[in-house]
Amino acid sequence: MLLDNVQCSGPSATWANARTGAGRSTTVAPMRIPGSPALVAPPLSDNPFRFFHGISGSHNRRKSLLWRRADQATRLIFQPRVPGKLPTDTQCVWEIHVDKKSRIKLMIPSLNQVGPSEVLTPALPPPSLEDILGCPFDSVEVFDGPRIASISMGRFCAKGAVLVISSSDIMTVVFRSDSVVTNSGFQAQFDMIPRGEREPGGSSSCGGVMSGAGGSFSTPQDPASYPTDMRCVWEIRVAEGFLVFLTIQRLRLEDTFGCPDVIEVIDGWQRASLSKGRFCAGEVLTFRSSSNILILVFRSDAANTSAGFQSLYRALRPDESDDSKESDSGRYHGRD
Repeated sequence: MLLDNVQCSGPSATWANARTGAGRSTTVAPMRIPGSPALVAPPLSDNPFRFFHGISGSHNRRKSLLWRRADQATRLIFQPRVPGKLPTDTQCVWEIHVDKKSRIKLMIPSLNQVGPSEVLTPALPPPSLEDILGCPFDSVEVFDGPRIASISMGRFCAKGAVLVISSSDIMTVVFRSDSVVTNSGFQAQFDMIPRGEREPGGSSSCGGVMSGAGGSFSTPQDPASYPTDMRCVWEIRVAEGFLVFLTIQRLRLEDTFGCPDVIEVIDGWQRASLSKGRFCAGEVLTFRSSSNILILVFRSDAANTSAGFQSLYRALRPDESDDSKESDSGRYHGRD
């Protein structure tokens, strides 16, 4: 397991680049700012899946890197810090790589409202960012894939714990701070989970791959209101030769003109796949795919939130009928 191409541009800039393939013996020596403590990386001969636990110390406001075995320590990431505050005008990019057969689960504890049980490292100040509507100043953004050109899974700065699950073996985390007010920053923890596995209940996750003959998922933080500035993508994939039958129950989004908070159901995974409609209100919506893949995209804006939705899916034989009438582009529920 690796955190790859970690870059922080700004007053406390540093760079570490770590890559290795299975079976290769490699020693990775991260670069350091002159005057900071020496950084020593162990050889990767015994286990190619390493990661580093990055944290800033008080030594001349320099950032230091601490290397650990993936099976011996909690997988944590941090932005660079000075004592009690994070640096201004800084962008840090963490690219997380895991085994090709796995996905990444990333947890960010509550920002700006943290209890003792939620602090990952008690030695550091509780996490906090500038909690401004839309997160225009300090923020943490998570991307589903390599680099920041991938799909954004949400930008966060407000209170409320976040759990996101990637659709592949790569996830990118971007931290940004502005030039004015700073707070104590953020902490995050990541883990590797097998493809197809989902969190029990699934109420906190933002997107992911749903597989198997049936299952359920809901908006993040359900049954509480979902966060602002979210983009979650669920890929529902059943066995070849079957179709997906999706039921969305109790759809409660910001139901104003234009549906600023919206779900969209897409029949397939290709760019040219057919959209089955965009919705922000309705009691029960049902959809039937034309293949074994159905995509649901949820977006929330920077303003108001609501209760969200709960959904169920199951595999359906092509010749199997269902009494439920399929929703069609807002004709029966929601708005175009």
